[in-house]
Amino acid sequence: MVRGTRTKIVLLGAGGLLGMECQGTLAEMGELIALTREKLDLTKHQQVKAVLQELRPAVVVNCAAYTDVDGCETRPEWAHLVNGLGPGILAEATRELGAHLVHISTDYVFEGNRAVPLGYTEEDPASPQSVYGKSKWEGEERVRQANPRHLILRTGWLYGVHGRSFPRAILAQALKGGALKVVRDQFGSPTWSRTLAFQITALLRAGVTGTVHATAHGYCSWFDFACRLIPTRRDKSRDPSLYHCGISKTSQEARQLHPGEKAPFGTGPGPHGHMGRGTGAILA
Repeated sequence: MVRGTRTKIVLLGAGGLLGMECQGTLAEMGELIALTREKLDLTKHQQVKAVLQELRPAVVVNCAAYTDVDGCETRPEWAHLVNGLGPGILAEATRELGAHLVHISTDYVFEGNRAVPLGYTEEDPASPQSVYGKSKWEGEERVRQANPRHLILRTGWLYGVHGRSFPRAILAQALKGGALKVVRDQFGSPTWSRTLAFQITALLRAGVTGTVHATAHGYCSWFDFACRLIPTRRDKSRDPSLYHCGISKTSQEARQLHPGEKAPFGTGPGPHGHMGRGTGAILA
């Protein structure tokens, strides 16, 4: 689909965890115009249409989203504006240009209660439980309805060099000392953002359309992930506070905290930094 150095590609959300990685990979495919939120705000719909009409790209890659799961619960109107209406505006604008739209979505469009190790496939019906998941599903549907030349890429548990992510949060907290509490009843596939950026370019080159799941192979719990980051053995020759992880058996139990006690990792803000709670899922 994307061939030659003259192909013009617009990247939205270029300053985020995935967007930063996509800048490098997409630049190899053509003329890349990378737009951060400061340069183009997805909530300013008329501006979005005007900018795209002026730039006239052949491909638009949308990495922009409101990804704070708990924030979406308290600001549902904003989640609807950014994650629901925004992608629909992009789809309408790209259809008018005859351009292809790549839209990044999430595992949160599923209920997330499927028994491990079974994952959700592209054919499984969506059943989002959170405001975030519902807003992302709305965005998917608007893209499907407005532009047939689309690729909806669902992913989850992203981590990387740029931006907020689970490894950064775990290691930062460990350096402060004290026991870490990490839930172990939520499962997913930790996915390096750079790998996903390469996957996006591969799918573009192959001309793939429709809905695709893209995560790393395998799965683990948040606790398993943390244990790969921080050894859990008690080494008397080192500071034990750096190497000791606490466990919460269930998410509900994890959130029953004493006054002043911090929430366990796996139950806080997310999800592209993926400390999101409750309704993530393994994608197959």
